[in-house]
Amino acid sequence: MRLIISKKRKEVERKMTDFIQGEIAFDDFLSEYKNDTNMVRFISESSAKTNSWFYNIDDLESLDFSKLSVRAGFISTIINYLNKRKVTFNSLNRDLIKYNEYSAFIPNWLDFDDENIVVNVIDSVSSDIPKEDRKRIIKKKLHSIFKYEKRPPKWLQNPEWPIINGNPSIFLRQDGDPNDLTKDVVNYYFFDVASKKEITVTQFI
Repeated sequence: MRLIISKKRKEVERKMTDFIQGEIAFDDFLSEYKNDTNMVRFISESSAKTNSWFYNIDDLESLDFSKLSVRAGFISTIINYLNKRKVTFNSLNRDLIKYNEYSAFIPNWLDFDDENIVVNVIDSVSSDIPKEDRKRIIKKKLHSIFKYEKRPPKWLQNPEWPIINGNPSIFLRQDGDPNDLTKDVVNYYFFDVASKKEITVTQFI
């Protein structure tokens, strides 16, 4: 019985390794993940031992895998499993490479997937120019789209910049500092130019 499990585990880990090394397309591997009960079982058992995150099949239905950051998060759980198992691989997955490259250009007050506006801005600036020049141009473009009155928001949780009909609202102010340990709620106030209405985003600890 132990030999059978070992053989199944090796087959599962071979598929994972091929995926991380860019030899299996994301959609094809996701289909494997959904249908291979051994794969999810091995990952869940490993995660239970180290108290680390993994995706149950039920979790997948609520995720938008058209977003690069969501795909990268899923890929990272597979890498974590392989690392814990001490499986050797080369990280050549194109989605993860792109995510890591793009993350260097995105300020921490913006969400990677704000209706793909951020990604489109990065793609619009040639990668042939020096990295620091490219970073400066991207930063300037992002600031011209995601506007704020005095300073950008300091989010209590992940960024939630309101975008109305494809247009980011203007950040006005917030009523608390996330570094203030006495605050467990922070309100963020934005202004939608088209409707001329104020928008409030509330975040909780």
